[in-house]
Amino acid sequence: MRPRLLDLFCGAGGASAGYARAGFEIVGVDNDPDALAEYPYPCVLADAMDVLAGRPLDSEALLPPTRGVQLDAEGRLPLGQFDVIHASPPCQEYSITRNDHERSYPRLVEPLLAWFAERWEPRLWIIENVPGAPLPEPVLLCGSEWPLAAIDEDGRDLRLRRHRLFSSNAPLHRLGSCSCAEDRRLGRIGGVYGGGSPDRAADNPRKNRGGYTPALPVRAALMGIDWMTTDALSEAIPPAYTEHLGGQILAALAEQSAPELVLEEPALFEIEAPPPTTLAEKFGVPPMSVINRREGWWRDRKRAWLRLGIRSEIGRGAEQEEATGAHQAVAAGITAHVRSDPFAELLRARMEESLWSGVSIFDPVVCELAYRWFSAPGDAVLDPFAGGSVRGIVASHLGRGYLGVDLRPEQVEANEDQLGLADWRELPAWVAGDSAALENLLEPGEAFDLLFTCPPYGDLERYSDRPEDLSTMDADGFREAHQAIIAAAAGRLRPDRFAVWVMSDIRDSRGAYRSLVAETVAGFEAAGCLYLNEAILLDNLTTASIRAERPFRATRKLTRVHQKMLVFVKGDPKRAAGRLEARDEPASPGTGEPEEAGRF
Repeated sequence: MRPRLLDLFCGAGGASAGYARAGFEIVGVDNDPDALAEYPYPCVLADAMDVLAGRPLDSEALLPPTRGVQLDAEGRLPLGQFDVIHASPPCQEYSITRNDHERSYPRLVEPLLAWFAERWEPRLWIIENVPGAPLPEPVLLCGSEWPLAAIDEDGRDLRLRRHRLFSSNAPLHRLGSCSCAEDRRLGRIGGVYGGGSPDRAADNPRKNRGGYTPALPVRAALMGIDWMTTDALSEAIPPAYTEHLGGQILAALAEQSAPELVLEEPALFEIEAPPPTTLAEKFGVPPMSVINRREGWWRDRKRAWLRLGIRSEIGRGAEQEEATGAHQAVAAGITAHVRSDPFAELLRARMEESLWSGVSIFDPVVCELAYRWFSAPGDAVLDPFAGGSVRGIVASHLGRGYLGVDLRPEQVEANEDQLGLADWRELPAWVAGDSAALENLLEPGEAFDLLFTCPPYGDLERYSDRPEDLSTMDADGFREAHQAIIAAAAGRLRPDRFAVWVMSDIRDSRGAYRSLVAETVAGFEAAGCLYLNEAILLDNLTTASIRAERPFRATRKLTRVHQKMLVFVKGDPKRAAGRLEARDEPASPGTGEPEEAGRF
């Protein structure tokens, strides 16, 4: 079966044709029925941002041919059926001709990058746009690299000048170098948009930047497209571009899915395989204070967990209020240059509702690492700030009992709806209530072997209007409530056991750090626990490249690209570690974990 690619803002299918030639099965999405009338592949008539937001589509959204395109029971297009997403959002607001337009257009590159980083990675994505768009580490392609050429009606040899940027989380490289300067000198640049004869370029250099625009048949030959009208052709991507890049994306997909090499000789001669020798082989990740989540193997492992179907954001997006703190600042920065019109309002609404609502998704590989390092199969885990389902589902597949506490009954209900993703032999459980009053939620004497959680980062995400919700409190109230929950949870932790808090320092309204980490350490020490470890969890850099410039220019604030994993121990660290060494966990403890075992 060929890998599947979803082409968002597909137009009449120039990019899709190239990906199809490279070996992908294509489904296109666009809201222009005229463009889709010329589109040669299965397609959906819909707004691409609605598709990413998971909104139900019109019953007539599927256009013929519809082979292989399936909507779910609610009328949404399930994104899990695709291996790669390509997006070509409107380019007008990034173009050097943006001031020539009578109307304004949305700036969608920034929210798309944020969505890919938050909701899609480590699966592969690629975005196309024009020079000037804020794409991270883009590759520029030009028709002169091939060259894409055609003979004009007067016999003149023309070379296509069409500069396009492509950015991806897979490594990309261009075919060659652009020869536009030489082609311009020789008067053989051909464009597929405005301009006049290159002989008159000096008379109006602004108008003739793109070169001479020949008749439609010659333009079609330059682009390598023979099925489009004039309007569609002027907006198209030459298929040669995406055929070239599609091969590189296929190679990245193959690298992601390739099984690890296994030494067959020990089994052949019926001898034991050699013992692990490196720290990574022994512990999954070298047990050091910096953990790099940007590495390819980590992304592969995360993708393997997500393929189970975990949707930890369910239960929060619709009910959660408008993003506050840093998330609101990000949204403001993304839309700062969008003019006030219906398009801008639509973009802001979509970002607030779904695409950048401030809903964080917990990394399942961090869960796995914490469970394997600081607990043993059969242990019981208490999570006093449960949030979504991910920590419970991962615990289940690794043979740990799990109880998550969340203030919101609707979140608990959403998590329970995903119990089918857990291992039936060790189902996780969630309970609605306040972790500061665990005595009202747990059985007398009920104890646990690991505390593992991620508390709210101050008011960066507001989860409810409940007065006991930490995300609604001021700094003093947050500190007192958080430390009360730490004390209550530590009281339920068995002796010689570990507690793991994933968190980060946050800034107050003045931009100064609040030292949330120091407050957490003080809370555990007051509860009788030892502060054992601080690990740095490096974050993906995709959205950081968008966010970094504005705060640095304004106040010289550095954009934070890491979180912290704090580890505490109740009792004696040696006895706590010795208990785990005595119950050494095999590299593959059960059949329920992801098939792609990665380095674990």
